[in-house]
Amino acid sequence: MALNALILSGGQGSRMGGCDKGLATYQGEAFVDHIIRRLNLPRAQIAVSANRNQTEYAKRVPLVFGDLPAYQNCGPLAALASAAETVLADAGWLLVVPCDTLHLPQDLCGRLAEAAKRTPDCRAFYAATETQQHYGVMLVHTDLLGSVAAYLDAGGRSIQGWLREQRASAVHFPSEAEFRNYNTLQDMENPHA
Repeated sequence: MALNALILSGGQGSRMGGCDKGLATYQGEAFVDHIIRRLNLPRAQIAVSANRNQTEYAKRVPLVFGDLPAYQNCGPLAALASAAETVLADAGWLLVVPCDTLHLPQDLCGRLAEAAKRTPDCRAFYAATETQQHYGVMLVHTDLLGSVAAYLDAGGRSIQGWLREQRASAVHFPSEAEFRNYNTLQDMENPHA
């Protein structure tokens, strides 16, 4: 399966005092570095969607891009609409993860890819556990990226809503802890809460 990966780091970090979350540090390492290591995709192109500090991200990955002007302040889906205009769209599949989910499952890509092979009629998958849906962790066929712009243009902003339109399927994972977001300074102070 040909795939690329996209780390979402384009937010304003308002719940962390306005810091660039992807470059915030946890255990002495930037969030984005934790994510790159967890993804463990040596043959895939990994990109970062970032609206600031792009030079710093470019030290880590070959492709860094911001939201297209038409989709500024449209949330995480702006990154997908913008990705449609990059080389990420050239691969068959795109694995998308947020920059603040530091303990992603080691088998994340494998399980999502296996679901895609088992159900070839489905073109979008997202992670779920017994207690929660994790719509921001998804594997989508790049043919769908063009539909994100239309969804945003129609006023849609919800990843969940867009995935519903794509008839996305949930892929279940056993551990909720692996999908914990580090959204606030309190999360950083209590990493095991």
